[in-house]
Amino acid sequence: MSNKIKVACVIPTQFAQKNSLILKKCIDSVIQQRRSIFSIDVFLVTNGCPSERSSFAGRAVKKTYYASASSGFSDLNNFALSQLLKNSEYELVLFLNDDCWLDKEFFSSLGSLNDFFQKDVFIPKIMNPRTGETDSFGVEYFRSGYAKNINLDQVDYQLFSATCVVVSTKLLKQLISSFGYVFNSLLYYYLEDVELAIRCRSLGATCSREQRLLAYHLGSTSSGKKSRFTMYQTYRNIIWVTLICWPGKALFRNLLNILLVQAWAFLISLLSFGPSLYFLIFCETIANRKKILSLRGNTLAGYDKKFLFSSILSQHSFRTHHGLVIPAV
Repeated sequence: MSNKIKVACVIPTQFAQKNSLILKKCIDSVIQQRRSIFSIDVFLVTNGCPSERSSFAGRAVKKTYYASASSGFSDLNNFALSQLLKNSEYELVLFLNDDCWLDKEFFSSLGSLNDFFQKDVFIPKIMNPRTGETDSFGVEYFRSGYAKNINLDQVDYQLFSATCVVVSTKLLKQLISSFGYVFNSLLYYYLEDVELAIRCRSLGATCSREQRLLAYHLGSTSSGKKSRFTMYQTYRNIIWVTLICWPGKALFRNLLNILLVQAWAFLISLLSFGPSLYFLIFCETIANRKKILSLRGNTLAGYDKKFLFSSILSQHSFRTHHGLVIPAV
């Protein structure tokens, strides 16, 4: 056992949610992995109170961390990492949503990769267990600032989703050294992984999309796929990630793409939720302008001097759910 590569599996969850069976399936899929070169410890982190005891403690879960009740996914993951990265024995961290589970061959497939020790990030193929179709195989990042999970194998990926991803602790420590944190807590829920992936790419991280690494994801079991909360967080964070991460030249060159797709998003939100959604996004952006500008300065300063921002952008402005491409202007 001492010669095995140590992996910490971080699962952010809310015990108040009615998803205990899904969470059990998630945890079981990690601890029941077939023999491999890895030794895996499971860590839960929750914004529930300590009185909401987990029924998965003991052998299944090494430790449960209790973050503040107001914590979003960014805060939950950061809280767990603040504890785990003190321990130098972990070489890899698996981030895994509580409504996602691993194929039984996941880690044996990871260990069989020829260039395993040369990669910083491993991106699995995440399937929808209901339909059998691809839910995510990397993230396409458009010239409009939009990001979409890739469900077509032939589409080039630029970024990754934190629904299920394996990251080296070396890279995580490099992120903290360069930016002061791993996940951006201001983003709270949604697109925090897109912002993280941008900064990983800015540091020259080597990312590998692997067909043999399979996981399964139900998706939006807590907040609802098209709920007002989900759409508010998504539309707001698309704007905030653009403001925080995009250098001035990239903003100027792609301003028309950004404005056109924002106009489309505003129209969709207007039809679904009325004018209040974007009005509240505007008000919250103004209220947080100092934080956003501070994060922008910190983020751009942390980029490696050799980083070419355009290298992480798709050639398109947008892609619909049906695969229809909207060209960049």
